[in-house]
Amino acid sequence: MIVYKKSIMKRKGSKKKVKNNYRTIMPGAEPFFYQADSKIGCLLIHGFGGSPHEMKLLGKYLWEHGITALGVRLKGHGTTPADMRRSTYRDWIDSAEEGLDEIKKICSKVFVAGLSMGGALTLNLAATHPEDIAGIIPICAPSVLGGWRAKLIPLAPYFTRVAPYLPGVGKSIRDNSVKLANYFWLPSKSIIELLKFIDETNNMLPQVRQPALVIASRCDPVVPLANAEYIIEHISSADKSMFVVENSLHVVTVDYDKDSVFRKTDEFIKNQSSVLALESQSNPV
Repeated sequence: MIVYKKSIMKRKGSKKKVKNNYRTIMPGAEPFFYQADSKIGCLLIHGFGGSPHEMKLLGKYLWEHGITALGVRLKGHGTTPADMRRSTYRDWIDSAEEGLDEIKKICSKVFVAGLSMGGALTLNLAATHPEDIAGIIPICAPSVLGGWRAKLIPLAPYFTRVAPYLPGVGKSIRDNSVKLANYFWLPSKSIIELLKFIDETNNMLPQVRQPALVIASRCDPVVPLANAEYIIEHISSADKSMFVVENSLHVVTVDYDKDSVFRKTDEFIKNQSSVLALESQSNPV
């Protein structure tokens, strides 16, 4: 059965603001919550300019395999680009933390998986909430800041005035039958926020010690494979591995390799949950 947690979908503020927020959500961009019978759960975080839609199939797969799944909608996403322009990366962290707080109320073992910027948020949460997260699955997560992207940060005041909105990342899915609930135009101000967030999260990678499955695509035109290699190299997790798909572009959770991504994620969560259960039996409180 599918249950939608109202507290996840609400924005702070008056009842009137909450109502307006509901009206402006793009079709398919709603947050989701699939509750399983077990106490194992996974928080799912979408990417920059995207929506929970791109994580929903993964959430449903995990639920069908006995894992509770919660997909959050980050502030400023799934509504309008103008709404996104008013949000900051601190707001996106807050949205992810709210989701973590919610799933902790239901599940005793919590994993976090995120796509693209959601993968960076996954790493950020792992560094700042080490006791709350049993394992992480960053998927096509950005980490390497170089070239023209890094140079944009000091130019932010000028750049956001002359070009307030820019086209999206372009083709990010090889399967042409897939339609996403995302933005075609992205605020340049938000791109600057994203770059600042990635830079901050990179500095936190050594603080990540949870078991990690880093997923990437060899054909990703948005976040090249070097990003996953950088993450693997810089996190401090003793148990870490990388899984690379071959036939998808950036949004691997809906592309041709989605089934293998789903299986690998499910296997990782169950394997790590078994390890935690054995450790708990060996070290009773």
